[in-house]
Parts: sequence; structure tokens; C-alpha cells
Amino acid sequence: MLLPKVCIPSYNRPDVLKRKTLAFLQKSGYPSQLIFVFVVSDEFEKYSQTIPGYNLVVGLPGLKAQRKYISNWLSEDEIYIGLDDDVDGIKTLGKSFLDIVRDACERLETRNYGLFGILPNSDARRFKDSTTTHLSFILGAFFVCRNHHSIHLRGSCLTDDYERSILYFIKYGAICRYRGAGVQTKYAGTSGGGNRKDFIERKTQSVIHLIKTFPDYCSYRNKKGEPDILLKWRAK
Repeated sequence: MLLPKVCIPSYNRPDVLKRKTLAFLQKSGYPSQLIFVFVVSDEFEKYSQTIPGYNLVVGLPGLKAQRKYISNWLSEDEIYIGLDDDVDGIKTLGKSFLDIVRDACERLETRNYGLFGILPNSDARRFKDSTTTHLSFILGAFFVCRNHHSIHLRGSCLTDDYERSILYFIKYGAICRYRGAGVQTKYAGTSGGGNRKDFIERKTQSVIHLIKTFPDYCSYRNKKGEPDILLKWRAK
């Protein structure tokens, strides 16, 4: 089975990308010719010097716009891997990263599913060698999906992982999440500009917008003092 392209949006941190995600992919044995890094024009030279040998694509500024650019850049119906630029690794029960990717592709090739992911953290105590197909949260730091130009994430980047999960569930009626692996990464929290109060206000607006847009698929919850989304796993 041919491995899919890896698409990595990155902005202003080529060193982090090289040290984390690219180092992980290299250790996993993923072919460098299938790895594409999406940058903005002003940073093309900086990235080309830091990570020579990798495919660089000049896209658009802003993560939301960049993700849409990636979708339009890919062919309709093409299976690809989405990865963040700061992934330390994928922790598993024993399968290799390539094993997980191949399993994902086999499931997506059946066309019963359009989105595949793993657990959003690397707490091995939660691992089970099984795959669920109900509506579940697929973390944007790592996912495998079939590209559809008609699927656009219209909400905030603060809730786009939830929106992607919902939209693919609506289209296919199922989502694959393998429970025997988890993403190793550090969450940014309130980084990226603004203080905590501003972050909470923006997150609240994003959560409310998503709940109003998809009331049959998600509801509000408070998680560690922050507004959050609870997906309705019984949704049909």
C-alpha cells in the first residue's frame, strides 16, 4: 500500500519543526519525499535553509486559511495525513507509526469512513487495542483523512478539531478512532497572543458558535475552568 502525503502547516518555527515533527517522522522511517511543509512567502528562505531536502509549499498566512489552502491544494478524494509542527511522537501499544497509517488508509479505502485519529494524549493507562466508530474527538495534531473540497472549517481555530470531527461524522456517519495510541505534544494553552481573559472570551465565543451551529452533535461543558465542547457520542 502506498503511503499518503503528510501535510504540515508551520509558521515562524522551523527549528521546532525540525527538532520535533520532522525528527519523529525520520525516526519512523517516513519517506521525506512525501512530507510537505506549508509556509508563508516571507519565511520560505528561512525554512529552506533549516530543513533542506523537504518539500516546501507557499500557502497563506493564518492557520485557518492555511488549512483551507492545503485542502484546495490536495486533489479531491485524496487521502492524506495532517500533522502539527510540534508533535514529539506517537505513543502506541506496540504498533509502529507506519502500521497505524496503513491501518488508517485501509479503513478509509473502504469509503465507510473519511476521518481517522487516535487518542488526544499519550496516557497509556487509557490505551486499548480497539477502534471506535461513533462520533469522537479527533485531535488536529495528527489525523488521517480523505480530502473533500466541500468540507470547510468555518469556525475559530480554537474549536476547529471539533468542527472537523463533526463535519466528517455528518458526511460519513462514522469516525475511526484507534484507542491503542496517543499523540505526544504540549498544548499551547493561551500562547499565541492575548492574556488569559482574552483567551477565555474568544474560546467562549467559539464554543457557543459551534454548539449553536451543531446542536445535535455537541454540548457545552466546563473543563478545568475553561469553556469546552462535549461531543454527543450517541449522535446518529
